[in-house]
Parts: sequence; structure tokens; C-alpha cells
Amino acid sequence: MAKKLAVTVFLLLLAAGAAQLVVYFPDLPRQVVTQTDAHGEPSTTIIKVGVAAIFVIVLLFCTAWFLGLGHFLGKLPDRYFKVLPGRDYWLAPQRRAETIRSLQTHLTWLGNATMGMFMAIFQAIFVRNTGGPEFNLSTASSLFTALYLTYVFFALIKLQARFRLGEKKQDKGAT
Repeated sequence: MAKKLAVTVFLLLLAAGAAQLVVYFPDLPRQVVTQTDAHGEPSTTIIKVGVAAIFVIVLLFCTAWFLGLGHFLGKLPDRYFKVLPGRDYWLAPQRRAETIRSLQTHLTWLGNATMGMFMAIFQAIFVRNTGGPEFNLSTASSLFTALYLTYVFFALIKLQARFRLGEKKQDKGAT
């Protein structure tokens, strides 16, 4: 269930990203402001088609990386899971499938967060360039990136805690 939910959210984000581009692209100016200085003045611009191309590449890369890599996790030999705490316990034949499914789910949620961060940054760019309120894009990007990194920090703690339990079970079984 958790994996299906994560994949469903990912696909909804992908669809929302496509809709974002369809809605905002026609109204973008020829030169799109993508970065502002400390005073909110434009400091970097990119041609309209370039912004669309970057956005599509980001969406496709996130899809290929987070869903594609998750698909191949189960095919990797155990030696590639060196950083997994309690690796021998979690990758034992009776637990391997559930472990891989859990890793795939965590990876997909990370993909959701990554996709959300990029979509928020592009939304700020689109709004700023289509007559919306003028604001500092660098500040908005920094805020979205900070929120994303906070999520990654706590997701890693949760992932680490989830697999640390196996080491404790393994230690209890050995004594």
C-alpha cells in the first residue's frame, strides 16, 4: 500500500508538472527571469524555450532516476547494499523482498520531495514572469531548497531507524 501510494503521488506530481508547463508556457515572455539579486532585480534570464526544455528534462530525469532506479534495486547483488545497517539480517532470503520494497518506497518518496521542490521553484519562476507579484526568486528558491533538505534529513533518520531495528533483533538472537 505505501509503495502504491508513493508511486501514485509521484505520477500525480508528474501530471501536475506537465499541466504547469501547459498553463504557463504560452504566457511566458521571450526572456524569462530565472534568478534575482539580493534586491529582487533580475540577474539571470533564459529564453522561454530553454526554460521549458530544462523543466521537461528535470521531470524526465526525476522519473527515470527515482522510479527507474527503484525498479532495479531488487536486481542488485547484496554487495551493493554496503551502507544498509544490518545488511545480512535485512537481505536474508526471507526478508529481502520486503527490504527491497521498503527501499523502493523510501526512494519514491524522496523522488516526490525532489519533484515537489523543482515544481515549486519553477512555479515561482512562472508566476514571477507571467504578471504575478514580484518577489525575490533567489529567496524563494532558497526556501524551497531548505524545506527539501529538511525533508531529506528527517527521511534519512527515519530510514536509518527502520533498518537499525534489524541490528538489534540480530544482536538479541545471537545472545
